[in-house]
Amino acid sequence: MTMRTRGRRANIHFPGAAWWLERRALFGLLALAALLLLPLLLVPPLNGDEAFVWNWARRLDWGYYSHPPMVAWLIALSTSLFGTSVFTVRLPSLVLHLGTMALIYRMTVDLTASRRMGLTAAAIYFALPLSLMMGLLITTDDPLIFFWTAAAYLVKRAVVDGRTHAWWPAAVMAGGALLSKFFSLLLHPAVFLFLVFSTRHRRILLRWEPYAAFVLSWLIFSPFLVWNAHHNWLTFKFNFMARHSNEGLDLLKPLHYLVGQLLAASPIMLLLGILALLLFLPAPGSLARLGRSGHETQRDGLRLYAFMMATPLAVFLVQSFTIRIGAHYTGVAYPLAAVLITAWAHSQGQRIDPTRLRRPIALGLGVAGALLITLPLAVIVLWPTVLPARHVYMAETDKRQNFAGDYFGWHEVGARIADLRQAWGDKPEGLFLSTSDYAIASMFDFYTPGRAQFVIIGYLHQDFHGKEFLYWAKDIKRLGANTIYVSDAPFELNEKHALVRYFASVEMLPPLEVRDSQGRLLRRFHFALGRGYRGGEPDLLNI
Repeated sequence: MTMRTRGRRANIHFPGAAWWLERRALFGLLALAALLLLPLLLVPPLNGDEAFVWNWARRLDWGYYSHPPMVAWLIALSTSLFGTSVFTVRLPSLVLHLGTMALIYRMTVDLTASRRMGLTAAAIYFALPLSLMMGLLITTDDPLIFFWTAAAYLVKRAVVDGRTHAWWPAAVMAGGALLSKFFSLLLHPAVFLFLVFSTRHRRILLRWEPYAAFVLSWLIFSPFLVWNAHHNWLTFKFNFMARHSNEGLDLLKPLHYLVGQLLAASPIMLLLGILALLLFLPAPGSLARLGRSGHETQRDGLRLYAFMMATPLAVFLVQSFTIRIGAHYTGVAYPLAAVLITAWAHSQGQRIDPTRLRRPIALGLGVAGALLITLPLAVIVLWPTVLPARHVYMAETDKRQNFAGDYFGWHEVGARIADLRQAWGDKPEGLFLSTSDYAIASMFDFYTPGRAQFVIIGYLHQDFHGKEFLYWAKDIKRLGANTIYVSDAPFELNEKHALVRYFASVEMLPPLEVRDSQGRLLRRFHFALGRGYRGGEPDLLNI
């Protein structure tokens, strides 16, 4: 710390103060984003997939049947430091989301030397409906999006800026993406395609650094590969065979893909992203100019980001003719889209003018259109009872729960499960808890006081999600033990039900009805007791 005195004034200069002052607008935006997202992290209950990855974090490993392990490691870190709660399970999603916004800011400023454009790009991403869900829910997509965006920025530093040392942190980020989700396998082809099409940078393919970086990223990924080799390549079978094995050509599926992207980005913002791609994504051979001017470097950086945005969008478009593509599959494209849309809004031809917003109406309509989806979605997440009553409440004669039913009843059913576990847990034959689905099993595990360890009874041959429960259950399902079976859907104890097939005797227990303060029915949970587990369930783990 230094101090200068001028007359009666003393100016105190702290090391790094200039760095903080230059970025105070970014920190303000990130603080505002965190403040707006905080209620969305605290109020809604976990959903089934969130509880499922929390279950991974309780059983840390180098891999899982469904996905690589990164999200489980992050949840385990958060819950070990701050305890287990809805907030701490979701905390990594908030941190990664803010980190992605900071990367978008850095990428834009790096290209344009304009902090205002950097803030615009980060704010555009924050306004997207998909961005809201990524900041709220903890999923495998959260680390994937962060690591993909970081890798894109560092590859730009290595390729376009000529800073070869950036290949090594880029490889680390690519390794993090690989450990997050299989969709990251598209990252390396996106970079390769840019190098192939860029005459100016094609010579990099003759250098050793990109290949060494590729190997390093896969070395980081290798513990997961070793785990799969010792588990009959379960994750590869799930991602490349099981989950799409029954799907075929259907011309309506691309429409489903398009609708998903319209909801993820909002219609106007998706259109702006496509316009930005058309401006910055080159045709073959169009990167042939030589030179290292600032404009050339800027344009090449935008084109690299365009390749890394277009590759997943194009691959999933092709796949959408035979596979139902989720709206979140292309999440890695939208941080880069925010950078490109901001550049497009300031462009005249392919030249960017950071001092002048040339398409303010289009950009304003895009942000407004995104918020028209994002804000109502946030309201529904916080207050699902604003939905029409038919989507929230059940009639007394209803058998199936309504659309918003998953929001309610978890603490109540957890308390009932705890009571039943206490009542039957001391029996000499032993007790385990069971249900029929991986997502609801995970919810019961999380919301039962003291936590629980549910297993799945009667896993079906055509199912493929949640097979982790099949190998987790091997030491839990003991012959002769009893089970408390819990379901959020009504069932009949006939010869087709798994309880009847695998237990010596079964009986229904009283259901649990969850009502609001006015007595309106929100949800029912159903219970049964199975006595004397006989075993005999087929081993479906490797199918």
